[in-house]
Amino acid sequence: MSLEAVQRVTEAEEKARTRRAEAAEACKKLVSDAEEAGKAKLEQARRAAEAQAAEVMAKVTLCARRRPADWTTLRHSLSEG
Repeated sequence: MSLEAVQRVTEAEEKARTRRAEAAEACKKLVSDAEEAGKAKLEQARRAAEAQAAEVMAKVTLCARRRPADWTTLRHSLSEG
């Protein structure tokens, strides 16, 4: 094999290594971004659930103060929310 051919093969191998390394970095970033987005969605859902639970507890407390023995009103109030 001529020196030129060896140089071309070496060059092609180096380019391939570089492309693989770049692809690996791009994959790592993609995974990292997806994890970050997933964590943000999870936090958003957690906050929404906490707000909903607080609202239900407020309704329960209000209903219990008004008519402690009237659970029908409580069930109706909760089903509306």
